[in-house]
Amino acid sequence: MLYIIARVCLIFLQAFLLLIIAFFPMRIRKKILETSQYFFTPIIQRLLFPGSLRESSFDIMTHHQNNMHKHLVMIFSGNNETQEEIYQLFASYKLANGERLSQASCSVLSIPLWPKSSEDSYKHCFEKNISDYLRAQSIEPDQIEHLEILGHSLGGGLALSTAPILEKIFSKADLLIILDRTFTQLSDPAHNLYGFFGDILERTLGLLWQLDNIRTLLALQDKSKIYVRIYQVEPDHILGERGLLSVALRNKVWRVDWQIHHTHSQKDNLHTLPFGDVFPDHADIR
Repeated sequence: MLYIIARVCLIFLQAFLLLIIAFFPMRIRKKILETSQYFFTPIIQRLLFPGSLRESSFDIMTHHQNNMHKHLVMIFSGNNETQEEIYQLFASYKLANGERLSQASCSVLSIPLWPKSSEDSYKHCFEKNISDYLRAQSIEPDQIEHLEILGHSLGGGLALSTAPILEKIFSKADLLIILDRTFTQLSDPAHNLYGFFGDILERTLGLLWQLDNIRTLLALQDKSKIYVRIYQVEPDHILGERGLLSVALRNKVWRVDWQIHHTHSQKDNLHTLPFGDVFPDHADIR
């Protein structure tokens, strides 16, 4: 009981400090946050990753295993999905080789949401853990010719953010990145969830966890072996008007394929419905 009280008090203290830090110039804000990022880890996990399903370790789940196949699929889970749920969310999606995900003959892996103190910290752990996993499973990266990456919501941001790392690991593979109902920056959902405090998060913790997807898309435009496809639904009660696709089009990110599904439905769960339910015509896209 005392531990819970102490943790709640710590989070309130951190929130108060963030409110003060938010009014410092950016250069000073960034320096303070970078030197004290581990102190803010609890509130980072609570506010930037508010879902109840958080992984305590980086354990990759294997849904299909075929080390002889030259096509590999990775799925990045969002904030409210377990690794099994994210697999089911994309189950009807048709892969580039013509197979549905649920019937894939290639290896299919799901990557856990593993909140760290900063984006750089996550990327460092991600690269090491992916390399260790491939070695343990006897998967030779140079043998992979096609890498298909699926990411929903927060998972889409993680998928895009780690694309340069995966490009380095799988240097001979073509990369197809599917971004399903994802955002422009990690702080975007905070604006809908926390209102004014979302602006404070953007000015503070957003410096540690940016996931600046527009910047990444622009950097990937010159990569001839990386292809990006974005799916967005409107209205989206989680992202509001901050969906990645809308901003990408405004910023003239041309080397992406895209699909917006407009609906008059007032349901508030369009963001979390299975891919095939929201984009039935594109569960078979190739």
